[in-house]
Amino acid sequence: MPLVNLDNITVDFGAGPVLENISLGIEPNDRIGLVGPNGEGKTTLLSVICGEMEPYSGAVHRQRGLRVGFLHQNHRLGGKLPLLEAVHDSHPEIPELAQKMKALSENGLSDKDLSEYKQIENRFCHLDGYGFEGRIKAVLGGLGFSVEQFDTPVDKLSGGERNRAALACLLLRKPDLLLMDEPTNHIDYDGLLWLSEYLKKSDKPYIVVSHDRYFLDEICKTILEVRGAEISRFVGNYTLYERERARLDEDLRKRFIEQKSEIRRVEAFIRKNIAGQKTKQAQSRRKMLAKMERLLPPPNADSIRMRFKTTLRGGDDVLRVKNISAIVGGRTLFEKLDLFVTRGEKIGIVGPNGCGKTTLLSILAGRRAPDSGKVTTGTGISVGYYSQDFADVNESNSAFKEIQDFDGAMSEEAIRSSLALFSLRGDTIFRPLSTFSGGEIARVALLKLLLDKVNLLLLDEPTNHLDIPSRITLEKALTSYEGTLLIVSHDRYFLRKVANKIIAFEPNGIKTFDSGFEYYLERREYHRSAQRPVPKRVISKKEAREARQSPIANKKFSINVFKLREELENIEIEAHRLESERERVLELIHDKDIADDWNRMFALQREYDKLSGQLEERLHRWEEIERLLERRGDGKDSIQN
Repeated sequence: MPLVNLDNITVDFGAGPVLENISLGIEPNDRIGLVGPNGEGKTTLLSVICGEMEPYSGAVHRQRGLRVGFLHQNHRLGGKLPLLEAVHDSHPEIPELAQKMKALSENGLSDKDLSEYKQIENRFCHLDGYGFEGRIKAVLGGLGFSVEQFDTPVDKLSGGERNRAALACLLLRKPDLLLMDEPTNHIDYDGLLWLSEYLKKSDKPYIVVSHDRYFLDEICKTILEVRGAEISRFVGNYTLYERERARLDEDLRKRFIEQKSEIRRVEAFIRKNIAGQKTKQAQSRRKMLAKMERLLPPPNADSIRMRFKTTLRGGDDVLRVKNISAIVGGRTLFEKLDLFVTRGEKIGIVGPNGCGKTTLLSILAGRRAPDSGKVTTGTGISVGYYSQDFADVNESNSAFKEIQDFDGAMSEEAIRSSLALFSLRGDTIFRPLSTFSGGEIARVALLKLLLDKVNLLLLDEPTNHLDIPSRITLEKALTSYEGTLLIVSHDRYFLRKVANKIIAFEPNGIKTFDSGFEYYLERREYHRSAQRPVPKRVISKKEAREARQSPIANKKFSINVFKLREELENIEIEAHRLESERERVLELIHDKDIADDWNRMFALQREYDKLSGQLEERLHRWEEIERLLERRGDGKDSIQN
């Protein structure tokens, strides 16, 4: 039975339907990615599903008692409380239940009180109240917050950090249906990996709006596409959807061309014969044309058009960075950094949030002085800078005025034409930018860079807020750009397409990788794998002696089969031990007496994860051996391990 059922709904804000005659069911096992160009109605659909918005017509049916959690695109946690306390207080039921349990136990428990206490405790345990403090810290840590930030007042955090704090609150609430509108915009690479794993392990359904194609590939089993006020459902992840959409569009394009050709042929017949002997046939065909349902061509995949050009070639030596450092709030982000950038390089800058990527880019752009060292720009180098918080955009301006102020020599017609290239047309261009979506403001900021015709582009998260078609267009424009690029981004697909060199902020310093993003990821995973502890199988002398004395040792098995059976017995013993250890640690994690001891909880969580990993490895090996031994049943006595 669907958790939510949309029955023929239409949403219309007065300028034509945003969603029209939509019927859709959300099932308990759904893992849905919601895609489509900006402005097509994705956020509207989520608002209808959760009940924040009523449809113009049609009906919405929700299961009784359904708890829906909705993360809005720009929702930020607010207030002056420390981060940890603010996230804790966003779930008032748990502390309320704890207070009731405490009050009952302090007064002595009568039979009636004991019954009430058990009911409250059952609810408390259902919400994982004893382990709640540990879960808060685990989720905040997974989303990129350091332990030091737990005590930071929320209003002192950056906008992106407050977005992530709001996401943490929603995940900890564990709603029956999770709706997230662009949750990946302010999450770094490690945070994306953590969120992917969290969602994949979740037993709750979710609908996610995201323009991160790798993320959608990893977490989605279904794609819903909003296009032209309609919704289409595709089974599979984003890559499968993309292939099927391309096939459908190609089929539609062919049918459109065939229909257009047929219309021209029939119209020629009508013109030739309307006044001749075949008048009736011509009139009949005219009626046929009038009744024909005309096909529309598939929309252009590129929602915007852009091409970055340079006015000057500039010198081969673009940037020379010598021994620079940056200190923010008393914390050293980086120091003694040397960097040499040559013409034509396209460099991706990656690393966790707060490590100094934006600071480095602002120093290279000349917006901030380094705390030590020197940055030298090459001969003939002109710099264009894109700030992720749109620092160079005056949001009190209209889009038209913003471009006019930027280049006073442009005519009104030229400004209109330029904005139209970025799908900004009509009366929209005279609205204040403060009323624009993040994606629309991003387009205006990118247009200013395009008009500037610089030969060095410094871009800080340029894909944030852009829909997938716009990202594809930007990828193409930057790939063909003849100047030099330095780009801060967490968009893995984007970096893979554009960057041919990577500067990575890592725990042991800043490193450079000269072979692009794929090579960087391979090296990163290689080093991580090398650092992981590999569990070793330890066999005692007693176990080995008992194995040799067992009945199977006297059978005419090959030496390889005997070794496999011996290993199998030892794995079973080891698996039982690991399972017992894991259960013991889990009991401690839920022990209310240590729930407030953060260091102990963190250590226990790490021990639990380590035991789980070891147990999974042993069970995987057990399955491998079982398959190998099955082969012997077919008469294959010699099995090479």
